[in-house]
Amino acid sequence: MKQRRKAQEFSSLHQGSQAFILPNAWDVVSARLLEQTGFQAIATASAAIAWAAGVPDGEEMSREEMIAIVGRIVRAVNIPVSADLERGYGVSPEEVGKTIEMVIEAGAVGANLEDSDGAGSVIPRDDWSLFAWCRL
Repeated sequence: MKQRRKAQEFSSLHQGSQAFILPNAWDVVSARLLEQTGFQAIATASAAIAWAAGVPDGEEMSREEMIAIVGRIVRAVNIPVSADLERGYGVSPEEVGKTIEMVIEAGAVGANLEDSDGAGSVIPRDDWSLFAWCRL
């Protein structure tokens, strides 16, 4: 399935009248098992990906390595994949935007970012303006 079609399908899953369950994968094997179980889409779990690679959670794994693993997961399944990208691997909107561009290039159709600054403080909703939605 092409990426644009997967993105449209992923969006439509959020519009249904029933609960949409989005399970988390951390590698190709878990992603394929979730797809074979019948889930219509999956998300990655950044902590689980890091731990499976022997790295602590919290952007200790490089952005490039995280996105490479997301890309392998995307290529291994035929359903939409949304990526958990920690805090976006950057402090500026431009750095976070680059992370989003990279994960879209890797084939993901969605992304989620932590709402904390890494020091334990939650980012106030007024500061969420740095996040922009991309349309495939």
